Amino acid sequence: QGNVFLVSVKCPHLGCQLEWNPDEKSWDCPCHGSRFDYTGALLDNPAQIKLKAYRYTRR
Repeated sequence: QGNVFLVSVKCPHLGCQLEWNPDEKSWDCPCHGSRFDYTGALLDNPAQIKLKAYRYTRR
């Protein structure tokens, strides 16, 4: 639909760098297994909160 989602790629659990999983369209934490969808919503624990999102304004 042309929407842009900007989210932090730092896991809120312990700060590990997330990796994009193109097959599942998710951000996955290689350290402890937390997973987030493309909008930053939490899919799997141990993280307890969603990813930080940033506002994007198209000019």
